[in-house]
Amino acid sequence: MEENTRNNSVKSVTKAFAIIDALDKAEELSISQLSEILEMDKTTVHRIVNTIKESGFVIQNPNTKKYSNSMKFYMYGRNVLHKNELGDIARPYIRQIAQITGETVNLGIRVENSVVYIDRAQSETGIQVATTTGKSIPMHCTGMGKAIMAYLSDEEIDEIIKESDLIAYTENTAITKEQLIEKLAEVKEKGIAIDHEEFDTGLIAFGAPIFNAEGKPFAAISISCPKVRYSKQSAGLFEKLLSDASAIISMKLGWVMK
Repeated sequence: MEENTRNNSVKSVTKAFAIIDALDKAEELSISQLSEILEMDKTTVHRIVNTIKESGFVIQNPNTKKYSNSMKFYMYGRNVLHKNELGDIARPYIRQIAQITGETVNLGIRVENSVVYIDRAQSETGIQVATTTGKSIPMHCTGMGKAIMAYLSDEEIDEIIKESDLIAYTENTAITKEQLIEKLAEVKEKGIAIDHEEFDTGLIAFGAPIFNAEGKPFAAISISCPKVRYSKQSAGLFEKLLSDASAIISMKLGWVMK
């Protein structure tokens, strides 16, 4: 019984991708047209299309009642493109900053309401800050997250706040919208975000935003430092290195500084 369920699930996924592929080759199609093209039962097509629609990957034209793939595919594809290009461009700067500071330097990209690590240069000093490529971190209380959030629209910020619920990770985490908005204003004024033990006790992180060719903040670079090694002198160095590197990386991605 379990094996049959698993086989049915795989077949459903295969059919879903066949529908997505068919919609990609046409402007829009009806259930009947999809059924004919793919030689599938109308009921099955309708069920799968509605499931994909609920996930936001397919939209229905209110006038023709036909279906088409949504812009969500474009957004995901653009993120993959940017992520691959971003890694190649940013890697030398990540390594260089790590060598200069002796601290862990991270590169992350925004994925919905979080930031995902996509590259890093690990510290070789006694106390290391462990980060893992692929790990997802919240935006409202991290250096990279706040660096990105500060340059988003008010509507996008409100949506992130609503979805993340401003969870308190430490006693320093901003847990109200007013507190977070105040912190984001400071980030935008300075151009650098500071996570002063807001996500992990004993850890301080500095983050700077990376912009794409459209001027949208979609990624960030950060330096993570144990509190025992933190000083005002090191803070000044971190901010200068991140500010310079993020600007260069952004410009190599097509961003034009205003």
